[in-house]
Amino acid sequence: MEDRRFEGQSLDNFCANQMEKGGKVRAARLGSFYAIKVLTWNERLLCILGIWPLQVRDSIFLSYFIYGCLMQFMGFLSLLDNLSDFDYFLTSLTENILFFMTLTKMFTCRINSRSIGRFLREIQRNVFDENYEDEEERSIFRHYNKLSYKFIATIVPMMTVVIISYFLNSALTSILLVMSNSTLEYQLPYTVKPIVKPYDSTSFLLGCMYQCLCIPMIVSGYIGIDCLFASSALHVTAQFAILKHRIRKSLKDCERGIREIIVDHCHLIKLAETLEDNFTGIIFQQLLGITFQLCISGYHILVYAANEDVQVVVFLIYVLALSSILFVYCYIGECLIQESTNLNEAFYDIKWYEMLRKNLKSIYICMMRTRKPLQLTSAKFRALSLCTFTDATDVFESEKVIRWNKRLLRCVGVWPLAVYDPLFLFFVVYLLLHCSLTLVDFIDQAKNIDYVVRVLTETVPLLMALIKITIYRLNRGAIARLLIEIREDFFVENYANEKEKLIFLDYNRLSRRFTAITFLSMSIVTGLYFFKAIMTSVLTVMGNSSLEYQLPYKTRTMVELNDITTYAFYCIYQWLIVVTMVSGYVGSDCLFASLALHVTGQLAILRCKVKEAFEDSNGYKRGMKKLVIKHHRLIRLVETLEDGFNIMIFQQLLGTTLNLCVSGYHALVSSANGENIVLVTFFVYAFSVLSTLFVYCYIGECLIEESIGLGDTLYQSDWYDLSTVDLKMMYICMQRTRKPLQLTSAKFCALSLDTFSDVDIEDLGGIPVRFTSFSIDRLAKNV
Repeated sequence: MEDRRFEGQSLDNFCANQMEKGGKVRAARLGSFYAIKVLTWNERLLCILGIWPLQVRDSIFLSYFIYGCLMQFMGFLSLLDNLSDFDYFLTSLTENILFFMTLTKMFTCRINSRSIGRFLREIQRNVFDENYEDEEERSIFRHYNKLSYKFIATIVPMMTVVIISYFLNSALTSILLVMSNSTLEYQLPYTVKPIVKPYDSTSFLLGCMYQCLCIPMIVSGYIGIDCLFASSALHVTAQFAILKHRIRKSLKDCERGIREIIVDHCHLIKLAETLEDNFTGIIFQQLLGITFQLCISGYHILVYAANEDVQVVVFLIYVLALSSILFVYCYIGECLIQESTNLNEAFYDIKWYEMLRKNLKSIYICMMRTRKPLQLTSAKFRALSLCTFTDATDVFESEKVIRWNKRLLRCVGVWPLAVYDPLFLFFVVYLLLHCSLTLVDFIDQAKNIDYVVRVLTETVPLLMALIKITIYRLNRGAIARLLIEIREDFFVENYANEKEKLIFLDYNRLSRRFTAITFLSMSIVTGLYFFKAIMTSVLTVMGNSSLEYQLPYKTRTMVELNDITTYAFYCIYQWLIVVTMVSGYVGSDCLFASLALHVTGQLAILRCKVKEAFEDSNGYKRGMKKLVIKHHRLIRLVETLEDGFNIMIFQQLLGTTLNLCVSGYHALVSSANGENIVLVTFFVYAFSVLSTLFVYCYIGECLIEESIGLGDTLYQSDWYDLSTVDLKMMYICMQRTRKPLQLTSAKFCALSLDTFSDVDIEDLGGIPVRFTSFSIDRLAKNV
């Protein structure tokens, strides 16, 4: 229920009643004044579109939403009609992105209106200064609400000026051009396809009046929702800061105080989660959309409008406004993280050791909960913080590479911690059936060398993917134990100084980059190969109806592909191959690389801990004991990694070499026949495959170097000052480091840079030459 102090008066009237006769707000009431002003501004902005969560008006919302969809559709048609005009294309694309973001925000706010309405009713109870017990609490409340007020008072006028200036500048420019040259047509302010062309000043004026509705739609739907999010998030952050202050006073009435703090903490967690659930989609499209807008509009200004001073000024204001919004989003997320985690310190600073056991247990539960910061995320995978704004990272972000691997491998049911056998068996049966039918077709056309080469090019990666997911399924127990054991390495408390943290982040950054690059490149290659084959087949049949459709991946079909419906169903059936390649093939490589680089990073960190062991204030024995335990653990992790992946490494080296040779030959022959797109696709594919192969070998090299380097670090320490017992322990460690830790290919070839340069490159350099010479001879005979 809404607070009864609002009954009988609007927010504006209530705000006016907070002022004295002299027109000044009483100091004790400043917090309420700013809070109610912020709510008032949010209400005014969102009521324009009928999407104020406490008073939704669907008639207004639907009118603007249909109008916005129509503008978006006509803008898209205009974009397609003017693809050759790059200047027009960039302008239209910038406007279409803005319209799309506005419509998305409007729709999200309307869909979540009930949840946001309940959230607003909850925070309305906290807008009065009477709810706060002392001046410090009121000061905190006033500070955060003043930030909200300043944000709204700055961003709304700024964006309104930018939008109106853009509209008027475009309209006046068009009028002046037509006045100087009557043969030209009027151009509407927004580059959308007009329903009726503005052939005279009257129709142009009507068109401008029609497009003028975009201004309130953007101001309300785009800026208004940003203001609602910012003010709501800052309000919740303020309540966390106030709760931290209240914890210090909890001992005055220990029993009652602790109980109230726990209730308030749970309430705030619920509010933060509600805020996150309702706005995570908006945050995602905000970050993505603003990035695109800044890049496109900046390029357009630099290339096409550098001499138009008005447009440059408008662009700079526009950039400042968008950057401010982006910064405020990230700053709010950072504040929420800091205030939610600072509660842990506040709990620890009180005299908890004087409390009863029952109260101490409650405090401990709260402290455990505060170890996980409350975050506002972008589509649930990227937390808003100043690190997001500056593109930095920290230890807490490092575990995300494991989550990326989890998402990839769960698509085929082989994530080691949650194996789903029905999905795994489905993909195994699917791949076996496809490869069996391909083998039958391969035998029937064994004399057609072009067909044979193409079939081998397609089938080898599929067999490799099948082997990889099978290995993951068979070794799920060992890999799962490895994943569980490395979880403790992602806690910042495990790293004693900044140097250790930097080493951990460097190796983890390599994992993330490898995962992102490999996933994107292989997705592009497999998708391009799939859709290029479909387009070629469709265009060929359209040119000659007597021909049959050709599937993207060569295989024996159960029925003839004479009609488009059957062909479409078969293409959908073969789309699972793309999913298998991206998830089973790439996902397996990414998880292996992530685990191996993680263990290698831990070895590098162990080298740093050697000095710490000798500086242990409790004596050398305790330091050496820690060192031996950590070294033994890492040896065990590497051996588990080696046992689980050595067969996969073997088939990766063998399959990659064979596949590059065959696909290279196919690309050369295709380019000789004029199919240059196949050659381009091969280069991207070869780069991706060779990068994977190089990373495999580079990881093996790093592991060898770090395991041997540990022995050097031990020798360079002050071992001569150790006691006999400690010296013996150190000697055992040094002896063990003489045998480097290695990742092998089927237990007989160690992964290293020598493997990459001395073996695979030689094979890759000889086989394509023989294939190419054979191809030239065969082509000469045909001529």
